[in-house]
Amino acid sequence: MQCVRAIWAKAKERIHSRRGFSLLDVIVATAIIAMITGISITYNHSSEDQLRIFKAQALIVGAVNRAKSYAAERFIGKNVPSGSFACAFGVHFDAAARKAVIFEDIKATTTIYTCLNADGTYSPSLSAAGEYYNGPNEMIDEVSIDDQLAMSIKSGGADILFVPPDLSAISNGAFPLVVRLAGLSGGYSDTSITAGGQVSTR
Repeated sequence: MQCVRAIWAKAKERIHSRRGFSLLDVIVATAIIAMITGISITYNHSSEDQLRIFKAQALIVGAVNRAKSYAAERFIGKNVPSGSFACAFGVHFDAAARKAVIFEDIKATTTIYTCLNADGTYSPSLSAAGEYYNGPNEMIDEVSIDDQLAMSIKSGGADILFVPPDLSAISNGAFPLVVRLAGLSGGYSDTSITAGGQVSTR
Protein backbone atom coordinates (compact mmCIF):
# COMPACT_ATOMS: atom_id res chain seq x y z
CA MET A 1 0.00 0.00 0.00
CA GLN A 2 2.89 2.38 0.82
CA CYS A 3 4.40 1.59 -2.57
CA VAL A 4 1.17 2.65 -4.28
CA ARG A 5 1.07 5.87 -2.23
CA ALA A 6 4.68 6.62 -3.12
CA ILE A 7 3.95 6.16 -6.84
CA TRP A 8 0.84 8.33 -6.59
CA ALA A 9 2.82 11.07 -4.81
CA LYS A 10 5.51 10.89 -7.47
CA ALA A 11 2.88 11.01 -10.21
CA LYS A 12 1.30 14.13 -8.68
CA GLU A 13 4.71 15.75 -8.40
CA ARG A 14 5.45 15.07 -12.08
CA ILE A 15 2.05 16.33 -13.15
CA HIS A 16 2.61 19.58 -11.27
CA SER A 17 6.13 19.95 -12.69
CA ARG A 18 4.79 19.03 -16.20
CA ARG A 19 7.71 16.64 -16.78
CA GLY A 20 5.60 13.49 -17.56
CA PHE A 21 6.37 9.87 -16.61
CA SER A 22 9.59 7.98 -17.13
CA LEU A 23 9.67 4.46 -18.58
CA LEU A 24 10.44 3.11 -15.10
CA ASP A 25 7.28 4.77 -13.70
CA VAL A 26 5.14 3.14 -16.39
CA ILE A 27 6.72 -0.31 -15.80
CA VAL A 28 6.21 -0.10 -12.03
CA ALA A 29 2.59 1.05 -12.42
CA THR A 30 1.89 -1.73 -14.93
CA ALA A 31 3.43 -4.33 -12.60
CA ILE A 32 1.25 -3.15 -9.70
CA ILE A 33 -1.89 -3.26 -11.85
CA ALA A 34 -0.98 -6.77 -13.06
CA MET A 35 -0.41 -7.94 -9.47
CA ILE A 36 -3.77 -6.56 -8.27
CA THR A 37 -5.52 -8.11 -11.29
CA GLY A 38 -3.88 -11.49 -10.59
CA ILE A 39 -5.00 -11.43 -6.96
CA SER A 40 -8.53 -10.53 -8.03
CA ILE A 41 -8.68 -13.34 -10.62
CA THR A 42 -7.36 -15.89 -8.10
CA TYR A 43 -9.96 -14.80 -5.54
CA ASN A 44 -12.76 -15.04 -8.11
CA HIS A 45 -11.70 -18.56 -9.18
CA SER A 46 -11.55 -19.65 -5.55
CA SER A 47 -15.04 -18.31 -4.79
CA GLU A 48 -16.46 -19.87 -7.97
CA ASP A 49 -14.98 -23.18 -6.86
CA GLN A 50 -16.54 -22.82 -3.41
CA LEU A 51 -19.94 -22.07 -4.95
CA ARG A 52 -19.67 -25.22 -7.09
CA ILE A 53 -18.86 -27.25 -3.97
CA PHE A 54 -21.79 -25.82 -1.98
CA LYS A 55 -24.21 -26.42 -4.85
CA ALA A 56 -23.03 -30.03 -5.31
CA GLN A 57 -23.20 -30.65 -1.56
CA ALA A 58 -26.81 -29.41 -1.53
CA LEU A 59 -27.60 -31.92 -4.32
CA ILE A 60 -26.02 -34.77 -2.30
CA VAL A 61 -27.94 -33.84 0.86
CA GLY A 62 -31.13 -33.52 -1.20
CA ALA A 63 -30.64 -37.01 -2.70
CA VAL A 64 -30.12 -38.54 0.75
CA ASN A 65 -33.19 -36.78 2.16
CA ARG A 66 -35.31 -37.93 -0.80
CA ALA A 67 -34.29 -41.55 -0.21
CA LYS A 68 -35.20 -41.20 3.48
CA SER A 69 -38.53 -39.64 2.53
CA TYR A 70 -39.35 -42.50 0.14
CA ALA A 71 -38.50 -45.02 2.84
CA ALA A 72 -40.64 -43.14 5.37
CA GLU A 73 -43.73 -43.26 3.16
CA ARG A 74 -42.98 -46.77 1.82
CA PHE A 75 -43.03 -45.39 -1.67
CA ILE A 76 -44.47 -47.51 -4.50
CA GLY A 77 -41.54 -47.81 -6.91
CA LYS A 78 -41.74 -47.70 -10.68
CA ASN A 79 -40.72 -51.37 -11.13
CA VAL A 80 -42.73 -52.80 -8.25
CA PRO A 81 -46.03 -54.55 -9.10
CA SER A 82 -49.26 -52.82 -8.08
CA GLY A 83 -50.28 -53.63 -4.51
CA SER A 84 -46.70 -54.21 -3.36
CA PHE A 85 -43.89 -51.91 -2.32
CA ALA A 86 -40.13 -51.79 -2.01
CA CYS A 87 -38.95 -52.11 1.58
CA ALA A 88 -35.95 -49.83 1.57
CA PHE A 89 -34.57 -46.89 -0.38
CA GLY A 90 -31.06 -45.60 -0.62
CA VAL A 91 -28.39 -43.68 -2.45
CA HIS A 92 -25.59 -45.22 -4.49
CA PHE A 93 -22.56 -42.92 -4.84
CA ASP A 94 -20.61 -43.36 -8.06
CA ALA A 95 -17.42 -41.38 -7.43
CA ALA A 96 -15.87 -42.08 -10.84
CA ALA A 97 -18.94 -40.82 -12.71
CA ARG A 98 -19.55 -38.06 -10.13
CA LYS A 99 -23.19 -38.90 -9.49
CA ALA A 100 -25.58 -40.06 -6.79
CA VAL A 101 -28.29 -42.57 -7.72
CA ILE A 102 -31.50 -42.70 -5.67
CA PHE A 103 -32.73 -46.29 -5.77
CA GLU A 104 -35.28 -48.72 -4.37
CA ASP A 105 -33.79 -51.93 -3.04
CA ILE A 106 -35.63 -54.82 -4.67
CA LYS A 107 -34.57 -58.40 -4.08
CA ALA A 108 -33.05 -59.33 -7.43
CA THR A 109 -33.73 -63.08 -7.43
CA THR A 110 -37.48 -63.12 -6.84
CA THR A 111 -40.69 -61.65 -8.19
CA ILE A 112 -42.17 -61.36 -4.70
CA TYR A 113 -41.70 -57.71 -3.75
CA THR A 114 -42.73 -57.66 -0.12
CA CYS A 115 -40.93 -56.78 3.09
CA LEU A 116 -39.08 -59.73 4.53
CA ASN A 117 -39.99 -59.21 8.19
CA ALA A 118 -42.92 -57.43 9.85
CA ASP A 119 -40.62 -55.79 12.41
CA GLY A 120 -38.95 -53.66 9.72
CA THR A 121 -35.60 -55.43 9.60
CA TYR A 122 -34.21 -55.84 6.14
CA SER A 123 -31.97 -58.19 4.21
CA PRO A 124 -30.24 -56.50 1.28
CA SER A 125 -30.61 -57.50 -2.34
CA LEU A 126 -28.32 -60.17 -3.70
CA SER A 127 -25.38 -58.83 -5.69
CA ALA A 128 -22.08 -60.29 -6.82
CA ALA A 129 -20.29 -57.12 -5.72
CA GLY A 130 -21.99 -57.06 -2.32
CA GLU A 131 -23.65 -53.73 -3.07
CA TYR A 132 -27.27 -52.88 -2.32
CA TYR A 133 -27.73 -51.09 -5.63
CA ASN A 134 -28.14 -53.65 -8.41
CA GLY A 135 -28.46 -51.51 -11.50
CA PRO A 136 -30.83 -49.40 -13.59
CA ASN A 137 -33.95 -51.47 -12.82
CA GLU A 138 -33.77 -50.17 -9.23
CA MET A 139 -32.99 -46.54 -10.12
CA ILE A 140 -35.55 -43.87 -9.26
CA ASP A 141 -33.45 -40.83 -10.12
CA GLU A 142 -29.84 -39.71 -10.42
CA VAL A 143 -28.08 -36.49 -9.52
CA SER A 144 -24.97 -35.44 -11.46
CA ILE A 145 -22.17 -33.45 -9.84
CA ASP A 146 -20.30 -30.63 -11.59
CA ASP A 147 -17.44 -32.05 -13.67
CA GLN A 148 -15.09 -29.42 -12.20
CA LEU A 149 -15.30 -31.26 -8.87
CA ALA A 150 -13.83 -34.54 -7.66
CA MET A 151 -15.97 -36.92 -5.61
CA SER A 152 -14.69 -39.56 -3.20
CA ILE A 153 -16.14 -41.83 -0.51
CA LYS A 154 -13.87 -41.67 2.52
CA SER A 155 -15.50 -44.55 4.41
CA GLY A 156 -15.06 -47.16 1.69
CA GLY A 157 -18.71 -47.97 0.94
CA ALA A 158 -20.68 -46.69 -2.03
CA ASP A 159 -24.25 -47.35 -0.83
CA ILE A 160 -26.41 -46.08 1.99
CA LEU A 161 -29.81 -47.69 2.57
CA PHE A 162 -32.69 -46.43 4.75
CA VAL A 163 -34.95 -49.08 6.25
CA PRO A 164 -38.47 -48.28 7.47
CA PRO A 165 -40.14 -47.80 9.85
CA ASP A 166 -37.39 -46.22 11.99
CA LEU A 167 -35.24 -45.16 8.97
CA SER A 168 -32.09 -46.65 10.42
CA ALA A 169 -29.28 -46.74 7.86
CA ILE A 170 -27.17 -49.64 6.65
CA SER A 171 -24.16 -49.34 4.38
CA ASN A 172 -21.70 -51.57 2.57
CA GLY A 173 -18.95 -49.42 4.11
CA ALA A 174 -18.09 -48.09 7.56
CA PHE A 175 -20.14 -45.47 9.40
CA PRO A 176 -20.23 -42.60 9.18
CA LEU A 177 -20.39 -42.76 5.39
CA VAL A 178 -18.53 -39.63 4.24
CA VAL A 179 -18.88 -38.18 0.75
CA ARG A 180 -16.13 -35.65 -0.04
CA LEU A 181 -16.40 -33.08 -2.84
CA ALA A 182 -13.13 -31.35 -3.76
CA GLY A 183 -12.58 -28.38 -6.06
CA LEU A 184 -9.71 -27.36 -8.31
CA SER A 185 -8.56 -24.68 -5.86
CA GLY A 186 -8.05 -27.19 -3.04
CA GLY A 187 -11.30 -26.46 -1.19
CA TYR A 188 -13.53 -29.35 -0.16
CA SER A 189 -16.67 -30.27 1.76
CA ASP A 190 -17.74 -33.45 3.55
CA THR A 191 -21.27 -34.83 3.85
CA SER A 192 -21.53 -37.42 6.64
CA ILE A 193 -24.34 -39.93 7.15
CA THR A 194 -24.50 -41.84 10.43
CA ALA A 195 -26.00 -45.26 11.21
CA GLY A 196 -28.98 -43.43 12.72
CA GLY A 197 -29.65 -41.75 9.38
CA GLN A 198 -28.53 -38.26 10.42
CA VAL A 199 -26.93 -36.13 7.73
CA SER A 200 -24.36 -33.45 8.56
CA THR A 201 -22.16 -31.22 6.41
CA ARG A 202 -18.76 -29.66 6.94
